[in-house]
Amino acid sequence: MIGGLEDYVHNLAREQLILGYDVTILTLNRNYISNKQLPLTDITPDGIRVIRVPFTFSRKYPLAFKSFGYFKHYDILHVHAVDFFCDFVALTKWIHRKKIILTTHGGFFHTSYASRFKKIFFNVITRFTIKAYDIVIGCSENDVKVFRPIYKTIIRIDNGVNVQQFLNIPKNAQEGNLLYLGRIDSHKRVDSLIHLLANLKRKSFDYNLTVVGPDSRGLLPELKRLADSLGVSEQVSFKGALSKEELLQEFSRAYVFVTASEYEGFGLSVVEALASGTPCFISDIESFRSISTLNEACLVNDFNDSKSTVTNFERFIIKISADYQNISNNARIFSQTYDWKQVVHSVIRYY
Repeated sequence: MIGGLEDYVHNLAREQLILGYDVTILTLNRNYISNKQLPLTDITPDGIRVIRVPFTFSRKYPLAFKSFGYFKHYDILHVHAVDFFCDFVALTKWIHRKKIILTTHGGFFHTSYASRFKKIFFNVITRFTIKAYDIVIGCSENDVKVFRPIYKTIIRIDNGVNVQQFLNIPKNAQEGNLLYLGRIDSHKRVDSLIHLLANLKRKSFDYNLTVVGPDSRGLLPELKRLADSLGVSEQVSFKGALSKEELLQEFSRAYVFVTASEYEGFGLSVVEALASGTPCFISDIESFRSISTLNEACLVNDFNDSKSTVTNFERFIIKISADYQNISNNARIFSQTYDWKQVVHSVIRYY
């Protein structure tokens, strides 16, 4: 169960451990997808202590009251994401009396599902509980804009990215290799990428798309049917979740990284792609836009307009093909501004 948020917490904890801090990760005891029960305690390969607690109710808002018993052992409680723990840690502050910090990670506005209810909850419950936090960290410009109306002193510390593992990937890209990395979910809009591939094929462009990531919503059969109906089933490869070594190989082969996602708290996979030297053709959303304005290796696009998408993609390919090596090298250099070694010191300063 590793996504952007889990990657963030793991890297932050690892870097803090290296600097001599005593760090424990408190999380839930079941895998959301498989419902598999996980061990109560664990140690990560890099030495981070993990405690897992049971929960009830919904995975959208898991009730994990047993977590309270662990709060007393620590000086600072750093909550990641705006869900049950955000509210519970705040509402029990008068008992545990710890310093508490929240990192927003996009809040709960990743999809349009129950959007009206989410807005009411945010402006009533979250507005009330967030006031208990000593510090609130927005991990993108978009998060700062969303949360500032309910927490005026929110600070911005962009996500860190473990770029080092991508920087030394040898680039063996061939034009035509497109890569998507991320879980398969409705708001990720993998279907838009399949439509792009089909439109390119109609114009006699020979491209293929590799989709890397778990199918968290059971959408894979539908996407395969779409690819088949559009005549590109042979050009789309669904790889599922890969090991780190396999993922690095995919980045090595990728000529362009593509994503049509409608919402991201941060552009983690985009920065990873840049660190691997892969130019990015990405959706026009706030978190991606803030990266693309600083880097020639990125082009944002409105995937809702299929005609302009093909035109924009063609122009992007012509641009990067003319100077691929230099653009690739500059992308790697740019990605290092997100290195965790820098980000961890910004967080610790506020601790």
